[in-house]
Amino acid sequence: MAKESTKPLIMVLDGDYWHALAVGRELRDDLGAAILGVGRSQRAPLLRSRYCSIKCTAPAPSDEEAYGDKLLSLCRKYRPDAVVAVGYRSVSVLARLRAELPSGIHTCLPPDEALRVALDKEKTLSLAQSLGMAVPNDYTGVLNGMDSGEPRGGLLDSLSFPLFLKARHEAGRNLIAVVSDEASFWKQYDALRKEAPKGEVLVQEFIGHDTITYGSAHLFVEGRAVLAFQHKEPRSVPRTGGSATRLETYWDPALEEPTRSLLRALEWNGVALVEYKRRAGSEEYVLMEINPKFWASYALASTARYRFASTMVAHAIGVPMPRVPNPAPRTFRMVFPLRELSFALRNRESESMVAALWSMLWPPTRWDVGPGTLISHILRLALGRIFSRYRRDG
Repeated sequence: MAKESTKPLIMVLDGDYWHALAVGRELRDDLGAAILGVGRSQRAPLLRSRYCSIKCTAPAPSDEEAYGDKLLSLCRKYRPDAVVAVGYRSVSVLARLRAELPSGIHTCLPPDEALRVALDKEKTLSLAQSLGMAVPNDYTGVLNGMDSGEPRGGLLDSLSFPLFLKARHEAGRNLIAVVSDEASFWKQYDALRKEAPKGEVLVQEFIGHDTITYGSAHLFVEGRAVLAFQHKEPRSVPRTGGSATRLETYWDPALEEPTRSLLRALEWNGVALVEYKRRAGSEEYVLMEINPKFWASYALASTARYRFASTMVAHAIGVPMPRVPNPAPRTFRMVFPLRELSFALRNRESESMVAALWSMLWPPTRWDVGPGTLISHILRLALGRIFSRYRRDG
């Protein structure tokens, strides 16, 4: 199928993610692009939206071989001007395939070595520390080589609780745990090792005197930072840090230069969100990780007129930059009700549905989706559960 001659054709992956809607809308509105949306089914939010000109399905990105084959097939058939990966697994697969793509297709990705460092949290923190950035105290070495069946007595005596556990390598989902005392440590550590890629888990000091996470986003093009944005997340899921359910724009120069220095050291290209927490007492920003992709709360940046997606693609394919108003000077806030309600429903024993609903309504602010979308999504979830239970019991 030939692409439209007067419009750039942009393939947007991960159409199952809600924030892919913000990316697709932005590319269509700012660049006049035709959008080729890719999702696991025609029910994917991006594919059901009015932003897509072409709607294609593909295997789940977790099936990397089948997913990669499908992406190559779609690229050879449609010859898009650029491919925009929204989720971590698509970034990883697309990076592996970039040399095989037909000529003229831009991927807007960082170099392979930069991506390897960003997806390995231990390497990220090591690089940051060499640049003089604050990082969590790490105790992983205490447990190196330990198997669940070996004697463990006394290993934790020198550690101060609470501790923070997280998978060393990016897994596309939150593999983290906060351990409050020695009695519960080994159970949570072993459980996390079973799920973590390569079974590798980092053991760190818990930076969490409050629940707020700070994000510093940058777009780099040919070694130059062309766009920057910051936000803070007062509420997220899981509560110890993850995807925001309430956040707001934010600005602190103390986050700007360290973030740029880290990304410059990696010779970064494309978008990245660098996340921080603040250490109690000193109030310094402590690096958590680099997200080498569009972050789950990207809708806030786009709404506040920080157009990372369209600016990145315009640079890549050589079209005029998007004409949008200057970024909003006032504070913007946004709530992500689907994420908040889904988490509360999945964790009914520990979560209050009343608190979840209240957090969506007060203080009043903009939602990333409309009420109609929220209601239809809840109805689909409820009907899906009823149907699954009927099949299981029948």
